[in-house]
Amino acid sequence: MVFWYLTFILSSEKYYPLVMERIRSYVLPDADVTSENIFDLPSLLADPLLQACFQETLRLRTQNGSVRIVNEATTLPIRGKDYYLRQGSIVFILAPLIHMDTDIYANAEEYRPERFVGSDIESTLVQGNHAHLEEEKILEKKAPAPKFYKNGVPVKHYMMPFGGGDNLVLPASLVSGTDDSVLADGMRRMRSWRWLQ
Repeated sequence: MVFWYLTFILSSEKYYPLVMERIRSYVLPDADVTSENIFDLPSLLADPLLQACFQETLRLRTQNGSVRIVNEATTLPIRGKDYYLRQGSIVFILAPLIHMDTDIYANAEEYRPERFVGSDIESTLVQGNHAHLEEEKILEKKAPAPKFYKNGVPVKHYMMPFGGGDNLVLPASLVSGTDDSVLADGMRRMRSWRWLQ
């Protein structure tokens, strides 16, 4: 996932400068290339823009699915047809079918992290003390979290990058934290140290 994260950001005229500005703001004042800790990692991981970029990367590039047992008989409407699912049936849900659904995501094939800014992402609970974070937190409190809808109905599971329920592939917080710190370190190594200062 780190490859796609870097690819999307490095190839974007819009997001590359924004992400680089954010990463630069988390460089510790006394850090140099040989320092063990170069970034204010808790603040870096709490950054809403970096988290939104990660969510959008997951949406576009995860290729997993989730197996479920139908707990009660139900009818599922799909493209104008009703499908009856018996209790005890086993269904397999492909994440890309949800992640690329144009009824849920406008311009689903485009990399648009702003669709996730302000959404309830676990690691945004980590507190940072940078001015731009405080401004965004105030804006998030004023505006309701974005909701995703399909046919006018709120979609409960609009993202399934790690499967779902008790069978998650990896803890989302572990992977997102790892990718953000790897992104920052990778971009630092790709450019000269002066670039970050």
